[in-house]
Amino acid sequence: MHELSLALDLVERALIIAQREKVQQVRGINVLIGPDSGVDPEAFAFAFPEAAHDTLLAKTELRIQRGTGREFQFQSMVVEDV
Repeated sequence: MHELSLALDLVERALIIAQREKVQQVRGINVLIGPDSGVDPEAFAFAFPEAAHDTLLAKTELRIQRGTGREFQFQSMVVEDV
């Protein structure tokens, strides 16, 4: 299940951005997954909470948008900096 390693990488990248921007809470993460990307969206959605466990992203909602090709892209984060 390489989706777990991809989820761990996404969490690491999001945490770096959150730390750099001094974010208090990450509400959502938006990713784009295409049917030819080799990534199973359901498996990725299942792996994400485990990857985010005990981090600032533990309560983050993962939002998966379906693409049309080979894309697997971290698109954006919804944050709270209060």
